[in-house]
Amino acid sequence: MRLENAERRGQVVAERVERGRSLAVRAVGLIGRPPLAPGQGLWLEPCGSIHTWGVRAPIDVLFLDRSLRV
Repeated sequence: MRLENAERRGQVVAERVERGRSLAVRAVGLIGRPPLAPGQGLWLEPCGSIHTWGVRAPIDVLFLDRSLRV
């Protein structure tokens, strides 16, 4: 799925976003995966916190409220 900024029409946040809704996907997240490519992301929901233990590359993190606002 493609993720765009709703307040700035046409501004793409990420071209390819995988949604992680299952407990298994959220528990593993990016651990053991190769680094994400530019324009790629992982959206974990629900998600109240994250850790980066075992993640092989630096990442940018956004937390969204219930209205999907940063």
